[in-house]
Amino acid sequence: MAANHFTSTSQEQSAVRLEALFSPAPITLQNLVVVGMSRYLYEFMGHVLAPGKLQGLATSPSWRDDIPYLHRFLRSPAAQNLRSLTVSPYVECLYHPPPGVPEALFVRKIFGAAIAQCTRVQYLRLGLVECPSAECFLAPLSTVCPLLANLPASLRAFSLHIWITITLQESEGWARAVRSWNTLMNSLAAVDRALDPAGEEGKRRFQHLRRIELHVHFWSVGESARNGDAAEKHERQGDIERVAAAAMPLPRLKAAGLLREFLVDNVVHARAEECGEIMADVYWPSDSET
Repeated sequence: MAANHFTSTSQEQSAVRLEALFSPAPITLQNLVVVGMSRYLYEFMGHVLAPGKLQGLATSPSWRDDIPYLHRFLRSPAAQNLRSLTVSPYVECLYHPPPGVPEALFVRKIFGAAIAQCTRVQYLRLGLVECPSAECFLAPLSTVCPLLANLPASLRAFSLHIWITITLQESEGWARAVRSWNTLMNSLAAVDRALDPAGEEGKRRFQHLRRIELHVHFWSVGESARNGDAAEKHERQGDIERVAAAAMPLPRLKAAGLLREFLVDNVVHARAEECGEIMADVYWPSDSET
């Protein structure tokens, strides 16, 4: 059984029930997109996909408990030749570790370990959400840095997407977003040093790296954000442009010619769940760009 692309938003079907519907013949997929409750689909796909045929995976694990299943899938024969990996931003799991477990340790040991074992991945796209007003979400500063230690040495292109939430319902919503931007600049300084081809770590670990992309999305969620008047939206866009123009992130990578894209935009969604659907495609930069 062959196919080029598979997308699923299954919320309830278990791996056992799904597997019973298929013949023993393995399924050949080149690209796989998994959105929504993913733990059962990771297990199912690990059982039925032909070994070594999957080239690209895009996924959005919604909960912390999904991550061990993703980890096992990436270790399975089905994913052994994976070349492109996208993990989209709808991930409570990165920001709400188990009680008593430091966030950085959880990210490095659990999520980072899943990425680190993909030793043939050449194209990695990673999305992280910064939600400044919610207690269960923490800044990307402590999330990005431990992930750097787990990036595979095979990388040719790395695309980092950061969502900074604007909470319009709060009087300090925009001020919080600006503070989040400033925090992000500190975090990106670590990225700049780690991937710099002139630095010891970058020269040693990332000899194949040819392309870096940074996309920062100021993210307004809710009906009030979508239905705001044109003047308010224009003012917010002007605020975002002024903040973005004040600082140029990743100066080392830009000087080395590796920073190919730096984009800052304003994203509006009526539902928070839509965030997990933003990167629901497999990341394949053109060969001429890498």
